[in-house]
Amino acid sequence: VAHLMFRVLQEGDVAVDGGANIGFFSVLMAKLVGPTGRVLAFEPGENNLAKLRENIAMNKLENVEVIDRALWHHNNHALNFYLCEDSGQNSVTKSEFTMSKTIVTGVKLSDYMRERPRRIKLIKLDVEGAEQHALEGAYIHLGMQVPYIVCELNAPALKECGHSQQSLRKFMLQFGYD
Repeated sequence: VAHLMFRVLQEGDVAVDGGANIGFFSVLMAKLVGPTGRVLAFEPGENNLAKLRENIAMNKLENVEVIDRALWHHNNHALNFYLCEDSGQNSVTKSEFTMSKTIVTGVKLSDYMRERPRRIKLIKLDVEGAEQHALEGAYIHLGMQVPYIVCELNAPALKECGHSQQSLRKFMLQFGYD
């Protein structure tokens, strides 16, 4: 994933980090897009937000916008969000690692970007099973609008969200992605 980012992101680009966690990829993308670029870091997990903001501050990055909402296919949709001890496993689906539950708000990327009319170069999604839901909410930007999308696939969580690796691939194919 980092290698792809190094190859495709350039000064002035806009990148989306869906499931930013504590900010490893947000920081990397921010450095690659430089001060004229922008990174939108979507992270709904309350157990990640302080560390995400701290990592952005420690790296003196002014080009990262932290959005404490979950990328979803409906705007302002209340979602159950399950927090795990390993905060990288936080998800809209309950798992054996779930410690607690909270409610978060979903946001459609297409709607969010209406007020920020810049072309997105790369979307990185690591949203523990909600990838297809997140991409359905970004439909206006898919295809030629966003040349690069990279998704982590968590098959059990995808299934809990009503999708599969095959349904996600089929969805992406209709927009020209491989």
